[in-house]
Amino acid sequence: MPDDRLAEFSRLDPQIFRPVVESGLWYARLRYDVDLRHASPAAAVRVSHTPILLIHGTADERTPVRRSRGLAWIGFALIRSPDDLPARNNSFVYRV
Repeated sequence: MPDDRLAEFSRLDPQIFRPVVESGLWYARLRYDVDLRHASPAAAVRVSHTPILLIHGTADERTPVRRSRGLAWIGFALIRSPDDLPARNNSFVYRV
């Protein structure tokens, strides 16, 4: 939850941030009809019809690189034929 991230950054009790986070989640549901508690990057990749660029540094201490690689593999799995490449997903992984 975002309140844990805020607490980690500020070194304050996560309960302090709960009302702010809950009001933000409520606003997103009310204004945009989106429930961010059910947001899923993997689901977004599965339904996307546009190319997705993933950039992830190996020095990232918060999110493991394996998560980006997992999203890239979901993109690869959606490619059923060469005809799918321009319309569905152009996924390539490069190490720099």
